[in-house]
Amino acid sequence: MNIDKDEDVKKHGAFYYIFWSVAAAALLWLNYDFLYAHLSSNAEKVNNYVPQYDELEKYELPAVASWFYLEKAQDAGLDTGYYFGSGYKRQNKFPKILIVPQEGYKYSATVTAKAYWELAQSGKKFRNVIMLIPACDEKTAGIWLPLFDNIKLSAGSNIAVNEKIVQGMFSNGWKAGNQAFAGREYWKKHLFFLQKINPHFSVVPVIYGSATSQELSAGLEQYLYDDATLLIFFADLSTYYDRQKKADGEKRFEALPVSDGRPCGDAGIETALHYAKQMRMSSQLIDGYANDGQEEEIRASWKYDLWLSEKKEEEKDELPTLIEREAKSIGLYVQQYGAALTEIADKSLAEWLNGHKKYKPSRGEYPERLFDKAAVFVSLYNHGTMRGESGSLRAKQAAALEVAQHVRAAASEDVRFDSVKPEELADLEIRITFLTDYERLDFKDEEGLLAVMKPGIDGIVLRDGNRQGLFLPSMWQEFSDKREFLTQLKLKAGMSPTYWSDKLKAYRFRTVEIKKNGN
Repeated sequence: MNIDKDEDVKKHGAFYYIFWSVAAAALLWLNYDFLYAHLSSNAEKVNNYVPQYDELEKYELPAVASWFYLEKAQDAGLDTGYYFGSGYKRQNKFPKILIVPQEGYKYSATVTAKAYWELAQSGKKFRNVIMLIPACDEKTAGIWLPLFDNIKLSAGSNIAVNEKIVQGMFSNGWKAGNQAFAGREYWKKHLFFLQKINPHFSVVPVIYGSATSQELSAGLEQYLYDDATLLIFFADLSTYYDRQKKADGEKRFEALPVSDGRPCGDAGIETALHYAKQMRMSSQLIDGYANDGQEEEIRASWKYDLWLSEKKEEEKDELPTLIEREAKSIGLYVQQYGAALTEIADKSLAEWLNGHKKYKPSRGEYPERLFDKAAVFVSLYNHGTMRGESGSLRAKQAAALEVAQHVRAAASEDVRFDSVKPEELADLEIRITFLTDYERLDFKDEEGLLAVMKPGIDGIVLRDGNRQGLFLPSMWQEFSDKREFLTQLKLKAGMSPTYWSDKLKAYRFRTVEIKKNGN
């Protein structure tokens, strides 16, 4: 055995081990930022954000039976059958919207039953029912959706909550939680009538407090044109029952009185009126009851029929596009986490300006959802003058990391401006802008492109080969018209003002902005 040769092998083995260890360490060091961003980012994107709540709220208490909804299922069936009665003729029109008494008072059952009986006689089966239930107190604010999976009735039957519709409504800024439903079980009693007509349907109960008709309309619009979906509005009609007759004596629901205050559920009625006008519906009083004034009675049930004057397909309003839905989801995200994101921007900017340190937010400091991926632009302003901007076109890393990184880059790497100085920190305004995905614009020439651009709303990306320019929607404020906007965007992309090519592509996107003013 050659001892010297054996020692050489050991030396060479140690050398290679050290060499590759150093090389691996160097590679990790050079790619530290990339690896950190990758490992610190969730797979989910903020564009698809849906608020998450306590899973314990997936359970819901049974309804309380009233005098005309008995405890046993067979009794409840007989009861609703009694109220339905007979003698109605089959119709060739399907009620799309019903306004029914809010509470289950003694005399309102017969009135309500006649409104629901219109559904049975129409020959049309509904599959989804959205119930708009007013909260008649000052404590409940906003619009609330349930978290429970089904509706438990005192008679023992369950009706499923339509989870797909509930999730779709989250994007309108509506809230979720079962606390708003506590103590308001009267609406469940109406489900017995609906089950008598159609045993196979799902339901979405919606509780609204101090909400406007516009806020309700925003969440219901897309379901207005779905023939399988029925809208039911609960309201107290007693305060203006006698005023809803036209001069010719016809029983029509015409307008809301405002002189004696607004009754509970007025926002829902206004929404129904708006839809009736929009879809050219006919409104009709089905039945009413006037008592002697000793009880607070609800005395009318209204329906809206889809008559032959229903809108043609080409006249119907367009449903929200993908980028519009994403903008609503991002808006919910910003509403929940905006304060934490501005805190990250403050820390990152301060540490960079005061010591050139790169601040990296960690999961231990901030909520988990801040590490969902996002496309973010950060802009810095000093008394209204831009001092720098940096951002990403695609959601590649966590929102928290995007904000921390781009606020530094905006202060020091934007070649259009001098680097931000530490003494400017107190006067800086930080604007954090989240971007949706992109929607390609369809056009044949420059005039066509100008025609499809929406001033003040669209962010625009212009691309031709390796030349590309982006303007956020906020840039519309800087230019007098579409043509100047497009000209300046061409210049930003490295094109001449008169440049045009058949290969030119343009994309629109939406944004949600957070502003953090300087001291």
